[in-house]
Amino acid sequence: MTDGLPFHYPDEARPTRNGGSTRRAKPAPTREASRRSRNNRKRGGQEEAHVAAVMGGRKVGQLNLPWDVEVPGYARIQCKKLDRWPSLTRILEWLDAMPAGTEMRVVTIADTPGPGKPTRRIAVLELDDLAAWHGRKGP
Repeated sequence: MTDGLPFHYPDEARPTRNGGSTRRAKPAPTREASRRSRNNRKRGGQEEAHVAAVMGGRKVGQLNLPWDVEVPGYARIQCKKLDRWPSLTRILEWLDAMPAGTEMRVVTIADTPGPGKPTRRIAVLELDDLAAWHGRKGP
């Protein structure tokens, strides 16, 4: 008499509604994710413009080069504005992505401290590049 009732036993598969699967579908992407991406792109472009203005260079980030700002004859600069400071290994990867040449290779990193707090910016470059431009010429 109870054989036809829908009892669940642990060793049996769990019954599904309308014969569907028990797997849940991946939730659809929300608008928040697309807004975050748009804000990141805008923040990166603003940082490039700021570094270009401070250094007297021009933005070239839209050209998909390994650097974002050029100061012709002086430096190539990769600009990053991040929510947390990256590892030194990551910074070196960004430096190494730029081919060596007569210009200095620089990575600038800015944090995003939040409202009411000033943004801190640092520049990282190899000592040999700096010495080639600003070091002493003799021993």
